[in-house]
Amino acid sequence: MSYYYSWNSFWYAFKLMNRDVDVATQWDNDRDLLESPTDPGRILSFDAVLYREPREKAYEYALSDYIAYKNLWKTYEYLADPPPEFDETYDEAGRWPLPDGTTAILLVRSVG
Repeated sequence: MSYYYSWNSFWYAFKLMNRDVDVATQWDNDRDLLESPTDPGRILSFDAVLYREPREKAYEYALSDYIAYKNLWKTYEYLADPPPEFDETYDEAGRWPLPDGTTAILLVRSVG
């Protein structure tokens, strides 16, 4: 069986908990979340960051769709070895194994 996780799955999960959420994804035109400090969608402006690893497994079946993307892979590299600014901004809130062999990682903005 094949599993597919997309931003709308996570949006719906938040709605089931009666929480409002705006989801920013890179899949919309390979959006640059790192190099754009004036963009309100820059990664360091988020309240939470949710991603899956390993990236090769996460995109195993859809790799042909995303192979031309540059910012998606750049963000994965950033998350694999984040700068101190990122580590000071977020704490790991959870880690969950998924049926496709990947792990979902949730980072939330540090309090204080």
